[in-house]
Amino acid sequence: MAIVAYVRVSTHEQNLDLQIDAMEKHGYDVLYQETVSGAKADRPEFEKCLAYLRPGDTLVVWRLDRFGRTLRKTLDLVEQLEEKKIEFKSLLDSFDTATASGRMFFHLCAVFAEYERNVMRERTFAGLAAAKAQGRVGGRKPSMDKKKIEKCVELHKKGVRAQDIAKMMKCSKSTVFKYLQQEKCK
Repeated sequence: MAIVAYVRVSTHEQNLDLQIDAMEKHGYDVLYQETVSGAKADRPEFEKCLAYLRPGDTLVVWRLDRFGRTLRKTLDLVEQLEEKKIEFKSLLDSFDTATASGRMFFHLCAVFAEYERNVMRERTFAGLAAAKAQGRVGGRKPSMDKKKIEKCVELHKKGVRAQDIAKMMKCSKSTVFKYLQQEKCK
């Protein structure tokens, strides 16, 4: 009966140390770790972890959202573990499927985790829509305003090289070419 730990972060900017420290305090026999978004279908270390598990083992994760990204996926995974007689434990969510109350608490946590992700998503879309309605668009701000673009076009028509225009406008040559191309297409 092994205790198998699985830790995951979504990006390389994030750090696994906090999760690994928690696992070391809890104790484990085998540790699987990876840096990949939970939304990705391909999580190679997670697949190795699942393949390693045997009846009587316990899979331990730091927090429920490190395990599955959607409620349906999380419930399906825990159901598969239960069928194989493998227990599931989440350290921060403080539940263990070895008990009836732990299983109930797991289902409640899964519902709230899904709810939280959906609310965040709705807020993000609402914020983007509000910004768009106010005329703001995501992404980088234009490096030149309309006056500078007109000046670039005027200088270029007079035969000034793009490299020299870029120095005058304090931008890159590719930026000058981009705006010249845009004006040509109008």
